[in-house]
Amino acid sequence: MNDESRHEIAQALVRWYDRNKRQMPWRDIDDPYRIVLSEFMLQQTQVDTVIPYFEQFTKEFPTVHDLANADLDRVLKLWEGLGYYTRARNLHKAARTIADDHSGKVPQDYHTLKSLPGFGPYTTAAVLSMAYGKPHAVLDGNVIRVLSRLLGMREHVNLPAVKRKLQGAADDLLNVDRPGDHNQAMMDLGATVCRPRKPRCRDCPISKHCEANTRGLTDSIPAKTKRKSRPERIYLAVIVRRESRSLISRRKPEGLLGGLWEFPTVEVDSIPKEDAIPETFKQETGLKISSHRPFGTVKHGFTHFSAVVHAFVCEWESGDPHQETYDRHEWVTQGDLDKYAYSRIARQLVDSLVEAASSPQTFFDFEKHKEQNP
Repeated sequence: MNDESRHEIAQALVRWYDRNKRQMPWRDIDDPYRIVLSEFMLQQTQVDTVIPYFEQFTKEFPTVHDLANADLDRVLKLWEGLGYYTRARNLHKAARTIADDHSGKVPQDYHTLKSLPGFGPYTTAAVLSMAYGKPHAVLDGNVIRVLSRLLGMREHVNLPAVKRKLQGAADDLLNVDRPGDHNQAMMDLGATVCRPRKPRCRDCPISKHCEANTRGLTDSIPAKTKRKSRPERIYLAVIVRRESRSLISRRKPEGLLGGLWEFPTVEVDSIPKEDAIPETFKQETGLKISSHRPFGTVKHGFTHFSAVVHAFVCEWESGDPHQETYDRHEWVTQGDLDKYAYSRIARQLVDSLVEAASSPQTFFDFEKHKEQNP
C-alpha cells in the first residue's frame, strides 16, 4: 500500500466517523480520567454493558482523587457484574498512583503511563490519543479485523509476530492530525460495519481499498489458530449457617477474583461422597459442620478453565474459619448479604439462597443462569 492510498484511507475514515460515530458518554469530553475509566471498562466488554457502570462510577467517583480515596471493597461492589475484576483492582491502583505521584493528572508520556497498573500497549495508546491527541495507534480485536481484511492478510492474527506486523500497519495508517478520532473510527468500523460475520461491505468507506473484499475473502479473514479446550476444575462450596447468619469469605487481593467475597470454597479432584464432606471441609477450613445437604451446581467458564461448583448447605458446629485462599471472614445476616461484592458465580449462589429462603425449594436449577465471564 503506497502513501497516497494510506492518506486516502485515513481521510475517509475520519469523514465516515464524523457522520456515523456512536454516541457514548465518554466521547467528546475533555477529561482524561473519564477516558481512562471507560477504556478499563471496555476491555473485553460490550459498549451497551459498560454505559450504566460508567455512569454509576462517575457519579460516585467524579474525579481521580475520589476513586483513589475510595475503599477497594466499594470499588469492587460497583464493578460487580462487569467481570474480569483484575481491571477494577488495577484501575484503583492506577488512580492512587496518578493522585499521589502525578498530582491527579493522567500522564502524557507514553512510557510513564504504560508503567501504571493495568496499562498495556492498547490502553496506553487509546488514552493518549483520545485524551491528548498523541499519535499512537490502537490495536484491538475490531482494529485487527479491519486491518487484516484491508491488507488481505491470511496469517493467523493471534500469533505474536502477526500482531506486531498489524501494529506496524496501524501505525502507518494513523491520521496524525486526528489520532483519537482515527482510532475510534477504526473501532467503530469494526464493531458496526466490518463485523465478524456478514460484514456490511457496501457501507464501508474504505471498501475499494480492501483486499479481502476485492478477492471475496471476508468470510475467511481474519484467520485464527484454534483455541485449546479449557480444562475443567471441580469445586466444593459450602453455605455454612450459624443461627440466622451465613459465612462468607473474602479472597486475597491478588490472583483470580481477588478482593471478592464468596461462600467458602475448596478445589477438589472429585466431589467426595456425602458422608465425607464434613471431614473434607474441616481439613480445609477448620470448621466442623453437620446436617449438610445439596444446594445446587454452578457451571462457569473462566478464560483459561471451566469451573463446576457443587454447593451444599450445612450447619456450623464449632471452630473458626481459616483458609489460605482468604484474608477475611464474616458471619452475615440474610439482609446484609447484598452489601458485599461477589463474582458472578458467587452471586448466583447468593441470589438463589435468598430465593430458597422464601421457597420450599432446596435445590436450585442454575442452567438458565450460566455465565461466560468471571
